[in-house]
Amino acid sequence: MLQQSSAALASVFDRASEDYDRTGAAFFTPLGRRLVEKARVEPGSSVLDVGCGSGACLFPAALATGPKGRVVGIDLAPGMVGRARRAAESQRLGNVSVQLMDAFRPEFHGARFDFVLSSMVLVWLPDSAEVLERYRPLLNPGGRFAFCNPRLTGQDGIPFVPEIFGTVMESVGVHPKTFFEDLDNGWLGAPDAALLKAGYTGIEVCDETYSLELLSGEDWVRWSWSHGFRSFWERVPQARLGELEKEVAEGIDLLRDSDGVIRIPGTVRYVSAST
Repeated sequence: MLQQSSAALASVFDRASEDYDRTGAAFFTPLGRRLVEKARVEPGSSVLDVGCGSGACLFPAALATGPKGRVVGIDLAPGMVGRARRAAESQRLGNVSVQLMDAFRPEFHGARFDFVLSSMVLVWLPDSAEVLERYRPLLNPGGRFAFCNPRLTGQDGIPFVPEIFGTVMESVGVHPKTFFEDLDNGWLGAPDAALLKAGYTGIEVCDETYSLELLSGEDWVRWSWSHGFRSFWERVPQARLGELEKEVAEGIDLLRDSDGVIRIPGTVRYVSAST
């Protein structure tokens, strides 16, 4: 499985939108909050959140910029846009707006922002290095583009993914490891050169460890269905799906620590650069 077309990606995340960030596994929200911190979003600033999902980065950005600022979220999945809009309305955040838009083809026609943020999104985009060039004109002079993605080390397998998942997928001809190896060989593994080529300066790269904490293997399976990983599950023959979900869950249950919690580690790479 390589990076998917915009239409296919929209369909995957639209199907995931109802459960996205709602499975009880703290993941997208803390990472989105951390990205806002790393980007140093300032009060009164204008912010664009690329691939906003249900608001994991969008709402921390709105809090950081305050009522005098402006935060715009874009997502290509209608279900995600609907969830984010409803959440903004329920929180009475007048400084937040959400638009249906392809992250690979931003259309703002002259609008500019102080910050462009993207949390755990670029990893899914086709030719994501080109995205860097497309967003630079949307930044004000001195503005910052900041993003985060899982970081492959080349030794520890797929971040936040237990080995049993890869083994089970391989048994039915689905290859998640290959997908992530392709990414590690690309620009995400060493973003400095791509950012410099796109005209950015002041590049900062920071790797931080994070553990996905769960109470059961079934929790991990539910979590994996709630975002882009469902692309792998959906390639499993339907007749074997339940059997393989159970096998993965039981294998993950064996990873439980002495306190009863399952911790699946990974590294997140935070990158920021200025115009």
